[in-house]
Amino acid sequence: MDLVGHVVSGDFPPVASIHDYTPQHPMRIYQKGDVVTVTMEFVPQGDIVRPLGTHLLNWAVNGGAERIIVLDTMSPSDLQTFMENRSIYSVGATHEDRVALDTAKMELIEEGMITGLSGVMLAEGASAGVQVIGILTEAHPMFPDVRAAVMLLQEAAKVAPGVVVDLEELEANAKDQVAQASQLLQARMGAEGEPEMPTPGAAPSQMYG
Repeated sequence: MDLVGHVVSGDFPPVASIHDYTPQHPMRIYQKGDVVTVTMEFVPQGDIVRPLGTHLLNWAVNGGAERIIVLDTMSPSDLQTFMENRSIYSVGATHEDRVALDTAKMELIEEGMITGLSGVMLAEGASAGVQVIGILTEAHPMFPDVRAAVMLLQEAAKVAPGVVVDLEELEANAKDQVAQASQLLQARMGAEGEPEMPTPGAAPSQMYG
């Protein structure tokens, strides 16, 4: 996809993301054909969350989007074992969204709560009758989790007819990351005997239920 724009705000963290030696804004917009992707390399906090979610929803609707798919992660229920069997959940803002998710045999959340930007966009979409699908999976809170990204994109492709996602490079990166994590864990076990996996308190789950 081609980089076509970015979003800036005084409420965003003052950072630059470096990709292929080039500094970039942490919230960027990509496009290929009829598909537009907004990516964020930070988690919006506080008073900016609701207006940002509402603005993104209105921007997509005004741009003629047929469906909005929000990909998000949540803290794992068990940090030591989740990478072997990750949970994936989905939510549909409208009846049409829920039918699409059910047809794709994706697990829907019947009762619960989703926080943050995803929650705002889903709730606003439901109120306005805008098709919004939210897909969430467990991700490691201590490092960028490439495997989680692969799984989210695979699930998103099920409810985006006609959209082809090439995940070959990303899947290779995910395998490398898993191997590196395994090596680090084994090295730590050798140095300390029993591994103690950190459980950070600064990475709250995006879903309750």
